[in-house]
Amino acid sequence: MKNSSSLFFLCARLILPMVMTSGCIHRHKLVDHRDPRVPIAFETDTAARLFYEKLESNRSFSTLNGTRTAITVPLFFEHEVTSVRGSHVDFNLAVQTCDTNQNGIITEQEARIFCNPKK
Repeated sequence: MKNSSSLFFLCARLILPMVMTSGCIHRHKLVDHRDPRVPIAFETDTAARLFYEKLESNRSFSTLNGTRTAITVPLFFEHEVTSVRGSHVDFNLAVQTCDTNQNGIITEQEARIFCNPKK
């Protein structure tokens, strides 16, 4: 009986300080997807207005601006990755869709087609 109680106290003397002084390993990584904005010109003010109105109406529906992934082992380890989309991603996709001939100039006709796509 004495051996088991002394073994218990020995283990408690070794393990308790390790548990009390050990800290949680925490790692947080932010991945930033901020592409540069694509340069674009507009043939007319009407083309610019149509394009930006459609772009703003599409942005109001997109709520996903990023993702968060976390892996946790309680008391020991925590790893978290947050991925953030920049505001230029929506703009660049809209320019790519709207500028059908990819010449860097959005015409009024291209803007009207972008605003009212045929289904």
